[in-house]
Amino acid sequence: MSSSSSGSRVRPYLVTSADAARLPRWIPLLFCAVYVLAGLIGRDPWRTDDAIGFGISHTMLTGSTIDWLVPNVQGELVPEGGPLPFWLGALGMMAARLFNALLSGFLGHAANGWLITADLAMRLTAALGLALSMVMLWYAARNLAMRPEIQPLDPFGAGASPQDFGHAVADAALLAVLACFGLIAPIHETTANAAQLPCVAGFLYGLSLCMNHPRRGGLIVGTAIAASLLTYGVPLAVALLLSVLLLVFIVRPYRLVAGWILATVLPVALVGSLAWPALLAYFSQPDAMVQAMPLAEGTATVPVTAAASQQVATFFQGWLEWNASMVGAPSMATLSRLGGTLPWYLWPLWPFVLWGVWRWRTGCREAPIAVALVPLLLMLLASLLNPQTADHQNTLTPMVLPMAILTGITLPMIRRSMVSIVDWFAVMIFSVASLAVWAYWVAFLSGWPPRMAMKAEAALPGFIAHISVSELAIGLLATGAWVLLVVWRVSRRPRPFWRPMALSSGGMVLTWLLLMTLWMPAGNWRKSYQELVTPTRELFASEPGCVMHAGLDQGELALFSYYAGARFVRLPELRATEQATTTPGSCPWLLVADDTPGPIDLPALLVRNDDSGLNGNRRAALINEPWQPVWQRRRPFGKTPHLLALYRRPVPEAAQAR
Repeated sequence: MSSSSSGSRVRPYLVTSADAARLPRWIPLLFCAVYVLAGLIGRDPWRTDDAIGFGISHTMLTGSTIDWLVPNVQGELVPEGGPLPFWLGALGMMAARLFNALLSGFLGHAANGWLITADLAMRLTAALGLALSMVMLWYAARNLAMRPEIQPLDPFGAGASPQDFGHAVADAALLAVLACFGLIAPIHETTANAAQLPCVAGFLYGLSLCMNHPRRGGLIVGTAIAASLLTYGVPLAVALLLSVLLLVFIVRPYRLVAGWILATVLPVALVGSLAWPALLAYFSQPDAMVQAMPLAEGTATVPVTAAASQQVATFFQGWLEWNASMVGAPSMATLSRLGGTLPWYLWPLWPFVLWGVWRWRTGCREAPIAVALVPLLLMLLASLLNPQTADHQNTLTPMVLPMAILTGITLPMIRRSMVSIVDWFAVMIFSVASLAVWAYWVAFLSGWPPRMAMKAEAALPGFIAHISVSELAIGLLATGAWVLLVVWRVSRRPRPFWRPMALSSGGMVLTWLLLMTLWMPAGNWRKSYQELVTPTRELFASEPGCVMHAGLDQGELALFSYYAGARFVRLPELRATEQATTTPGSCPWLLVADDTPGPIDLPALLVRNDDSGLNGNRRAALINEPWQPVWQRRRPFGKTPHLLALYRRPVPEAAQAR
């Protein structure tokens, strides 16, 4: 059966030229620009996950070879994820350094206000990845929608052309991603979870090319599978690889070029996926050798240090255990947590996807449907088999993109009543949300209404709000744009089938912009550590030396290193010829964090925590030392107290006399 005739199994539908009218190009470009940049620009690294992601890249930037091989934050291993997004983040920081040097060379001191900080460079790199994801998704949806299998009927010559239909479906799919409720906050953090999107977008784009360009499409698909393993582990990569194998088996256009696809996808995916784990396995061996630098020293290779080999082995074991922990028999608690998260996280996509699957039930094996449906079902299965309830939002993130494509393909067949329900739900939700953002902002500034002002002040104790003319202007423009969008939808009753996503995506983007302008200073003050830790910079500078720690999470280690210049003891070097970033030994500083009520009981705190941050010192020896407290601050947020304190070893009298 040919591709054209296979479409006879799909129930017919009609799409006129007016129904497939193209969205003015400036609208999706503006929406995407606001969506990507709002929340990434004008803030500090936020704890905890965002700071950890930044900390891994910053550790790579300021560290040695082992930090690029083994993701860690200031010596604390982070096996939950892969290194690829953090490699790219560190490269982005290097590019920012080069840009800053060139700019300073041309403008001198006048360039100080235009320099790119390391944390901004990391977020700009993430923004480029997100923008690339949207571009690849749009082209994937367009390529699939132009396939003859799902082209609408045109009995009277008034139907949309394949090009117009493909563009309209691609616009609808892009708007669907922007409208997704659960996606907007996590993708604005520098985490491995957010980095799943470019991998899945590249995978779908490659599949959309494979039918006509199997080698080029297969190369992109194989690269995307390898990137997914290096980003968020084995389960997602396996789901994508199984999707390819199923497609070439059950979908005829893929089966016709199966040889070319598999000959390209499998080698690229396997080599790309296994290269980093193979390096981990090799350097875990005590007899591993590493290239000496520089070669002029006379020996081409030197043995890996025993301490470094042990750390690599520990990380590799932890990474394997983390991957294994994401596969298991689901419990009732797991299913209940997933059932409570999925409906709001994937709104408003899932109602359209369910309707589309029912509507396309006789044609689910057609290429445009199967390309999105098969990976979606395997990702859903992986999420169901994940017993880690805390990971469910992370496992739902990659499902958004195939669901967006299915939504775009389904929208031409949606009944008017369902469109109206989604539209009015969007009007109600985002109008109330925008009103609440404005009302609490006015109450926080003016003190009226008193009850709202009290709630805002309780959430931001100690924060002093200031009115920014630029932020206020952007907030007013965002609100006005939302009102105009609602008026356009209600008064003109547009016919294009992408209209159900117009209000939802516009409301999501404009409400997010409103939050990230009016409340950005307050949110940054609440989630940032810069103001809290910067005073310790002078203390660390007064007595250079390494810093031991106990009770701090990885995000706090990253921020103390970045803002205060704390020199935590890093992982041991792979080769003895490298210069150590910190010298192990007797550290003069001890930084601790305590979540128990009351003042810090240092001996009890050291007993409760492990030795990983104590630089090989025995806790008993440290407890008996007369540590001098020099700095202490309490984080005013959270349900539990969080007290940070810095201690210094007493300076010997002989040293003081000298």
